[in-house]
Amino acid sequence: MKLLFKVVFVISALFFGMISGAWAWTPSKNIEIVVPFPPGGATDKLGRMISEIFNRHGWNSVVSNRPGADTVIASNYVAEAPADGYTLYLGSNGFIDANLVYGAPGIKYTQDSFTPIVPLGTGSFVLVASNGAPVTNYAEFKTYIRNNPNKFVLGFWNTYTSKIFLEWARLEGLPEPNIIIYKGSAPLMVDVMGEHVTFAIDTVTSVRQHYAANKLKVIGTLDPEGVRLIRAINPQAQITDISRLVPAAGINLYYGLFAPASLDSNIAKAIQDLLNNTFTGSDQTYRNALSESSIVNPGGNSALLRQRQTYLHNQFAKSVKR
Repeated sequence: MKLLFKVVFVISALFFGMISGAWAWTPSKNIEIVVPFPPGGATDKLGRMISEIFNRHGWNSVVSNRPGADTVIASNYVAEAPADGYTLYLGSNGFIDANLVYGAPGIKYTQDSFTPIVPLGTGSFVLVASNGAPVTNYAEFKTYIRNNPNKFVLGFWNTYTSKIFLEWARLEGLPEPNIIIYKGSAPLMVDVMGEHVTFAIDTVTSVRQHYAANKLKVIGTLDPEGVRLIRAINPQAQITDISRLVPAAGINLYYGLFAPASLDSNIAKAIQDLLNNTFTGSDQTYRNALSESSIVNPGGNSALLRQRQTYLHNQFAKSVKR
């Protein structure tokens, strides 16, 4: 009887091991990580970090930059791809919140066109000025703009996310800004430092090195975390949390990894587990690299990623109703 029990136990263990092993996803070809911006910006750098993590794990991957049309080109491409784990999307603000709320032209997708997999962290937006701008803080900025409404030119990189800046200006009693849309952070920062555009809103991730090198000024943030991040670079910085004055402008930046809708949950979990283990394991190389880029709180589950995206979607929807 004992021998029979042992035989049954071994067979059962082998059987269930085979079942669990069947669900262990091992990619058999390159994973394409789609980035909706040109090379060189914060999203592109994050995409290349994720690709490096995959490659180190033995999952061959490549970054595919598909910029243009306020991320609609890349978003359509991913939404229409097979849901087999070989096409992933490094998404952030705009593509399934502002773009959908404001109806960006050319959209072939909905909120339900993507499977959220894992959050990759959050960042903060900051209001920056070129070194030639005659302002050093937010109060001076508002006075200057009110006295020089034709000088209120603001650079950004998503047409529809930028509509919340119109609401911010209105609530602050400022003239409506002339918003210039760039294809990504990299060309925007070049123009700010070259004083081709005087003011811009971008992420701490994108501006931190230029700010540390005194190549531009930071005069405000759109969330409290941004103040902390900027003061980590310059403890004496006099930075205004604009979201405290204008809650409607209180948005931050989220990054997340998405796939086409209906991705097998076991594939999603394999990807999620790999990245979460990388961010929380004893080797803190990648978590530290994100922190040094002012991207905080990486990792989590799909529900958290959907929650972050839905919050932004609701912020833009409120703006439309107002």
